[in-house]
Amino acid sequence: MAPRLLPLASVLVLLVTSTVARAVAAGGERVDAENFERLVGGSGEAWVLEYMSPRCGTCQEMAPVFAAVAEKLKGEVRFGTVDIDTDAGMELAKRHDVFSEGIP
Repeated sequence: MAPRLLPLASVLVLLVTSTVARAVAAGGERVDAENFERLVGGSGEAWVLEYMSPRCGTCQEMAPVFAAVAEKLKGEVRFGTVDIDTDAGMELAKRHDVFSEGIP
């Protein structure tokens, strides 16, 4: 029996999903417009948010740095990742005037 091939779109979705999952696992919690107030706004804690896109090469290069800093400061500062490729992530980025002309 020939191996079953996934359509390219399915492969890309899997890659993007696993990239975001790794970033969240390494760097903290997933944060977006829907959970920002609950997690960050009312927490009274210091937060560092990484606004990223799974399609962005620079974001991918910086992910290990972000994860290392998150690990080093664990317990002192909370870390979160905002995926700007999602509607809720982009809404949060716009709300806080976070943008980059270099992200495709």
